Amino acid sequence: MMKRIDFYLAVSSSGRVRALKQFPSLQKNEIAVRFHLELPKRLFEQPVIRAEVKIDEDAVRPVEISPEILISTQDMIQKETGFRVELVPLPIPEKETESIEMLESQN
Repeated sequence: MMKRIDFYLAVSSSGRVRALKQFPSLQKNEIAVRFHLELPKRLFEQPVIRAEVKIDEDAVRPVEISPEILISTQDMIQKETGFRVELVPLPIPEKETESIEMLESQN
């Protein structure tokens, strides 16, 4: 059995991270990162998780995510969930780019 969890992280250039269920209202120095998690029930019996965040370069404004922001985001997820995660930028398929553009146009 799988549990689906959708949420957003609002990440500031200073490293501040907010986790929100709905698309966040952003400050000038923030970006939103959408997360979709599907967690198997068995995961909670052996709490080990690996997460990959994929952001296509063409789908986002040209922004550099500093190592400090990545570390801060990983630390926040670990603090809130108890899971250790490693964030690695990867390309995403073109069809997901359309969803991101739709979200940006709604804001």
